[in-house]
Amino acid sequence: MSDRVKSSYDKCIKLTYMSIKFTPQEIASYRATAQRKWQESKEERKLREKHAWKLAELAAALLKEQFKATKVMVFGSLVQ
Repeated sequence: MSDRVKSSYDKCIKLTYMSIKFTPQEIASYRATAQRKWQESKEERKLREKHAWKLAELAAALLKEQFKATKVMVFGSLVQ
């Protein structure tokens, strides 16, 4: 890395660190928002998983009825 590039890089890093200062209220607000979003995404994942299991059960029933499957196994993300 040339000295000129390194100097520009160092200036950018210093400016970034100097400009990122949060108040305790901003940090608390960020944390509360992050926790709320995490909880919402957790609930959405549970709903998707529930829906996926229903689809897997329907697929198993279809395989057993139409193709006379005697054993149907689930694989992939549903078994994790």
